[in-house]
Amino acid sequence: ISDLFSGIQAAMVINRVENSEQSPEDWNSDCDGSGGSSGLPGTPCFTRKLSLLKVGSVIGQFSDFKRQLIKETGFDGMLELKSWQKTSLKYIAYLMDRVDVDSSIINLEGQGVLELRDRHFNYVFGIPCGNTVIEGEGVEPSEACIEYTRVAASFSEKGTHSLKAAEAYLNRAITESSTQIEKDCFKIAF
Repeated sequence: ISDLFSGIQAAMVINRVENSEQSPEDWNSDCDGSGGSSGLPGTPCFTRKLSLLKVGSVIGQFSDFKRQLIKETGFDGMLELKSWQKTSLKYIAYLMDRVDVDSSIINLEGQGVLELRDRHFNYVFGIPCGNTVIEGEGVEPSEACIEYTRVAASFSEKGTHSLKAAEAYLNRAITESSTQIEKDCFKIAF
């Protein structure tokens, strides 16, 4: 984690707190043969569907034009996600179990806690942050939004939550000669 956040001056380890809970090595892994880690009792099962490798693979296939479209949305930091080959599912479950959503921190056991703020996600992932409140009521959706909603509804029985369908949609051919609606739909899908 220190390598991931080393460039962030605002992210500081504060309030050294000891945590004596189980370590990831003690957890039951792959109990159902899914390739996931069940983690601590009562926590969600992490599977390979959450793989950064897959996200990095999909992004790595994007043409320069698709990358430019993503930059226009302000999410260009996502283009730099690395395709980590060996991310331990036990470690991910262990780390995610230490996230305190209410206080926006990660408890790093004997090393203290790491604050998680909007500016940190902006710095690390290039995800835009700001003070603008986006209201949904009273706003007419654009033609691209209507078109993408129509297409997304036909993804599968899982609807818009189908990762394979989203991947297939992002991998469609989008070029400079594509219609503006097709370009905008790609941006929405990303």
